Amino acid sequence: MKSSKATNTQRKIAVSKYMLMGAIFSTCGATTAFASTEGVAKTDRVYVQTSDNATIMLLNQGDSIQVTGKRGELYQISTGGIDNLYVGAEYIDLLGEADFPDLDELDRLAAEAAAAAEAEAIAAALAAIEAEAAEEAAKEAPAEVAAEALEAPIEEYEVEKVSEASEAQASSEIYGVVASSNGLNFRTGASQSASVITALENGYAVDIISVGDEWTKVSVDGKTGYMATEFLTIKQGKKPAQSAAPASSKGDKFVSYAKQFLGTPYVWGGTNLNRGVDCSGFVYSVYRHFGITLNRSSSSMVSNGYRVKKADLQKGDLVFFDTSGANNGVISHVGMYIGNGQIIHSASGKVRGVSISSLNEAYYSRTYVTAVRVL
Repeated sequence: MKSSKATNTQRKIAVSKYMLMGAIFSTCGATTAFASTEGVAKTDRVYVQTSDNATIMLLNQGDSIQVTGKRGELYQISTGGIDNLYVGAEYIDLLGEADFPDLDELDRLAAEAAAAAEAEAIAAALAAIEAEAAEEAAKEAPAEVAAEALEAPIEEYEVEKVSEASEAQASSEIYGVVASSNGLNFRTGASQSASVITALENGYAVDIISVGDEWTKVSVDGKTGYMATEFLTIKQGKKPAQSAAPASSKGDKFVSYAKQFLGTPYVWGGTNLNRGVDCSGFVYSVYRHFGITLNRSSSSMVSNGYRVKKADLQKGDLVFFDTSGANNGVISHVGMYIGNGQIIHSASGKVRGVSISSLNEAYYSRTYVTAVRVL
């Protein structure tokens, strides 16, 4: 049985950890001022949308707006007294020098800074609490010690350490089991905006590193990441031997589902698989059907998963292109690999809407940039 002193120390550690995390997040919430740039609509009927893709107005050619940031293929704008709206960058002419932030880059830097600050602050707090506990224990030690105890201090110390090690080993014999019929995302960080390493099927068991109220740190096939605590069942004992479902079998499911929407029209900013999708909206919606949330634009979607060579493509991999003219590696189009050198994507050229194309076609061979694997 653990002593009341040990329990109190654990409580202090937990309370300090959450207080520090609150302070870190409030600090990271501070904003940095950037200059906005005036822009005008190039054409009529330019859709203006909210961050959740709801269209709230249309711009006509020559209409003026304030550009306050950029996220992938979209400009963040302010117009009509409303902030945090989005339009396609290709439909806007900038009238001044671009002095607005790259929002995706700011999000990434903020997440990295928060993670580093949290780790440093928690480590410092734990060290301080452990030092306080050791000082209190020294004060409470008896003034006189029996002579026989003085003769063998090392032996008693080793016995105590062995006991602590056994207790730690017993408490670490836990694992988690995915408890979601749609599977569960395994992410690089403890946030919905963190990149998805892979998605694990219902019933898959993972090694537990630490359990939090919202996020649990786990290890899967030697990789460390985070999963939502509410969709994990924590169990005691030895984790059963298993392996994740092969990516190829998962890819077949994604390809089969995606092919159901061949012919869906191309709609800029669209995410409705039946009524209209753009290139990233199509891939985003297919993956979302299987419980995997990707970044919304093609240029930011490339940061999901990990890079794979063109020769190693598997079904379900995301394939990226630079369709702006000269291929300088700027991501402007995405599709999903379906095997046999083919991709399924929502095209906006001569063939419009969800269709299948060959990577061996001159156009796609010339504009190909890279591929990533999320499954």
